[in-house]
Amino acid sequence: MYKDVLKEEIFMELCPYGDDLWFWAMAVLNGTKINVVRDNLKMQSSFVDTAKSGALWIENAKWRNDWQIQNLLKFYPDLKQKVAFDSNEYWEIRYKSHEDSQGLGASGVGSYGDLAIFKAKVINDFVKKHKIQSVIEWGCGDGNQLSLAEYPQYTGLDVSPCVIEKVKKQFANDKSKMFYEVGEFLENPSSVELGLSLDVMYHLINDEIFESYMRNLFAYAQKFVIIYSSNKDQPHTQHVRHRQFSSWVQKNAVEWKFKTMIPNAYPYDENKPNESSFCDFYMYEKQK
Repeated sequence: MYKDVLKEEIFMELCPYGDDLWFWAMAVLNGTKINVVRDNLKMQSSFVDTAKSGALWIENAKWRNDWQIQNLLKFYPDLKQKVAFDSNEYWEIRYKSHEDSQGLGASGVGSYGDLAIFKAKVINDFVKKHKIQSVIEWGCGDGNQLSLAEYPQYTGLDVSPCVIEKVKKQFANDKSKMFYEVGEFLENPSSVELGLSLDVMYHLINDEIFESYMRNLFAYAQKFVIIYSSNKDQPHTQHVRHRQFSSWVQKNAVEWKFKTMIPNAYPYDENKPNESSFCDFYMYEKQK
């Protein structure tokens, strides 16, 4: 571990609620390889009454981890240079870390509560209005958003083997739903009427991954594409990079016409970061 690992005063200043982040930073600064291993964790009941105090991991997942990571990156400039961010690896680690958690899942606040209900209503209404029979989602997540969906046939894709395993078990008795890792799907791809991208675009940090994602999103949709995301070019945090994806569509998917934008019912409010979002809905239709 890095030489500062036992310096309590620095830890308490930078990430007092994130000992996991602290050890991660110390390992990275020391050049240590990190691997999240499943099935070797024994859960113990906490002596803390989380019903009264609130579960620490919930607050961290909502917003506090971002704050603590920013503190670490600012205090240790070398950390930013040593971290080669891999969005696929990030989500696999995040999903594994949440496997045994209760409440808010790894997909984040956008897939829970009022935001999830708002998203489900918009998409379900669209599916009914246009008599959509088949849907594919590029980044299906932990399954909570999907539990509110009303699609005749659904294919869910994700880069995380862990989360695909989870949703396969979760929806094992629902024959209208199929799940694949992205690479597995692309070995024998098929197209559907509607392609979905929900709360994914701004997590595509790497330009090559973004380019590949966009091409696949439009290539395997026959009639419509719905994107729920921010639509501006702006870096945010280590795992968030806002992109003006509409410019990419205009340049690279010329056969697709912008149909409409539906603003978020809960636009971003810095005073309510867990109950609001910087995302809006963007609908595209393929020209015949």
